[in-house]
Amino acid sequence: MRRTSFCLLLLFGAITLWLARPFPVLAHGTLLVSSPLDCATSTPANPIDCRTGQIYQTAPNQVKLSFTEPVKPIRHGLIVTGPDGKPVEKGTITVNGADLSIAIDARLPGTYQVSWQVISQDSHPVRGTFNFSVTRPSEIVSRAYWSGSDVGGVSPLGLCFQVIAKLAHFAGYALGFGPFFFDWLVLKNAGKDGQKTTESRLKKLTYYGIGLLLVAEPVDLLGQSASLASDQLFNPDVLADILASSFGQVLTERLGAAILLWVLLGIDRDNKLLKVGVSALYLGLAVVDGQTSHAVISDSVWLGWPANTLHLVAMGLWVGGLVSLLSVLKIPALAEKKGVLVERFGQIAAVALGWLILSGLIMAWLRLKGLQDLWTSLYGQTLLVKLGFLAAVIGSAGAGMKLLGGRQSRLWKVELALLLSVVTLAGLLISLPPPR
Repeated sequence: MRRTSFCLLLLFGAITLWLARPFPVLAHGTLLVSSPLDCATSTPANPIDCRTGQIYQTAPNQVKLSFTEPVKPIRHGLIVTGPDGKPVEKGTITVNGADLSIAIDARLPGTYQVSWQVISQDSHPVRGTFNFSVTRPSEIVSRAYWSGSDVGGVSPLGLCFQVIAKLAHFAGYALGFGPFFFDWLVLKNAGKDGQKTTESRLKKLTYYGIGLLLVAEPVDLLGQSASLASDQLFNPDVLADILASSFGQVLTERLGAAILLWVLLGIDRDNKLLKVGVSALYLGLAVVDGQTSHAVISDSVWLGWPANTLHLVAMGLWVGGLVSLLSVLKIPALAEKKGVLVERFGQIAAVALGWLILSGLIMAWLRLKGLQDLWTSLYGQTLLVKLGFLAAVIGSAGAGMKLLGGRQSRLWKVELALLLSVVTLAGLLISLPPPR
């Protein structure tokens, strides 16, 4: 017992030091300004034709890109193609925080194409391309890594991988930790006759959660590489660059959290320090996920980061608790206490809903420039759909509390399905660049 307590204290200390380490300032990495000018950054007073780009009479001697946060170039990172389709870069890329630059030889008249791909500090892949011309426009010869249209700055295949990975991670987070808090806050050792069966079912859910947490990371890694170009899905050089970026750090921390949770499962559930260790790990993983979320602008990190963390914590309690409730309600030994368990979980779900609404409003305020972004941007449209599903969840939960027997159980299953839809849309939101 003493050895177990000592190990738990060491684990808790390690988690505390992990949470206390300095984190980077977060913001979704986007191209802020470039030289030569990108047509996307042009103004109505100085419009630029995107086909030809800015036309220069004097050839520029370098290409420089400045982003909203530090970035890491992936593979070649920055390539410039001349009017004859040949590379015009001279030397290697210079990386200085949020700035990328490379010397070029642009003496040949015609249109040049600049293509770049990076991973930003918040661990999201971003890519882009633009043109500029020297003396006169000409036919564009592409040498980019990809072809086709983008969705939110990444390839459609990469976006699909990212959403699947986020869904697996969020579901794993809820199932990995939710049953523990359900046992602690709802069951409260109710019904000793069914304790072994209850404990077995909840532990099985936790193992499923750990499995999803472990599976989510390699899928997310493939999503990162596919987001930059579909043909780079298994490119070892690209994968190595991604693992060496901020994404690699987050991936390691998430895998470490899943393994630590698995270790904690082997400790006596009556150990008082176990609650402290699992709670610290639960919060720690939410904090790590918070640093990978979009659009926490640099002067609002103090508000955006806690909101992201609170949003994930509330989701885990609600989804994980609901799955746990459905898994134990049919245990005969708990039949007489069904009403008590439902009431206790209802109180927790209500608190979690309040946290979700509060943190969601804060994040929407930080990420949207105005109400018009809700219907003019893909991010805003996805957010509206998510809010619609959340309203359906609330309606289903309210109706389920008023019904009894099989009808109540069926409504809870509908509520769970709607919640999973909300979680899937949350994964899509995180993968899309917000308007702000």
